[in-house]
Amino acid sequence: MAQMSILLMEDNTLLRWWLTVSLIQQGFKVTAPATNHEFVDALDKETFDALVTDCDLADCCDGFQVLSLTRQRNPRVLAILISAQTDQDLPARAQAAGFNSFMPKPVSAREIAETILGGKLQKSAEVAL
Repeated sequence: MAQMSILLMEDNTLLRWWLTVSLIQQGFKVTAPATNHEFVDALDKETFDALVTDCDLADCCDGFQVLSLTRQRNPRVLAILISAQTDQDLPARAQAAGFNSFMPKPVSAREIAETILGGKLQKSAEVAL
C-alpha cells in the first residue's frame, strides 16, 4: 500500500511542527506549508489523499477557502477541519461546506490518523459497491 499524503494547513508554527512530526511517525507523508504561496505551490505539485486545515489561518484565508481551493484541484480529497473556536454551529457549517470531519482542538495526531484511515476505508468500500 502506498504511503498516504496529507496536506496540513496550520498557522501555529509549533503545532504545525508537532503534527507534522507525529503524522510522519505514524507513516504518513506530510506537506505542511507555512504560507499561502507555499500552499498554492503544494497544490500545483501534488495530489493529496487528505487535507487537514485549521479554521482560522493568519497568513491567507480560512479553512473553508483552503478546502474550496483544494477541492477545485482534487474533488475527492478527504478533508478535516480543526479549530479552537467555541462556535457551536462550526461543525454543521463544516459539514455543509464539504468537510468529512470536524475536530475541536486540542487534537492529537493519533485522532487525525484514525479519522483519515477510517475515511479512506469508507471511501474504498463505497467505490467497491
